[in-house]
Amino acid sequence: MDETAKSIGTPMPAFAGAPGVCLCARARAAARRLTAHYDAHLEAHGVTLPQFGLLATIAAAGEAPIAQIAATVALDPSTLSRTLAPLVAAGLVESLTDPSNRRARIVRLTADGRQKVNAAGRAWAKAQNTAAALIDAEAVGAVYRQTKALEGAGRG
Repeated sequence: MDETAKSIGTPMPAFAGAPGVCLCARARAAARRLTAHYDAHLEAHGVTLPQFGLLATIAAAGEAPIAQIAATVALDPSTLSRTLAPLVAAGLVESLTDPSNRRARIVRLTADGRQKVNAAGRAWAKAQNTAAALIDAEAVGAVYRQTKALEGAGRG
């Protein structure tokens, strides 16, 4: 077993001839490390990386239905609601009834939310620059392109 596999955990036993190191476990471990790096930079601003991403998405949209935000960030509505709730409670995001569809909600940043996304954005940029200096962006892009095919692969 190579050092990378050891650092991520015990490899899975071989089932039906599949390789012993779980690709998903490696990718999840890498994602946790990268998220922790960004979270460390954002901590002083009181937001996590998922929260900052949501704030930035709402900032870019201006005012948008929750369904549109969910589609943009590739989250199901319940996960989006759990991420959004503390931002609404903190007064960073407003959730309003959509005047064109009273069953739907729209979201927008408050003035405090705009200030938060601007300040935290500078911390995110530092995290991004540090990560980009250490991690080959083309390799990350290649992994993304290669795993994109899994979207339609089903459970086969």
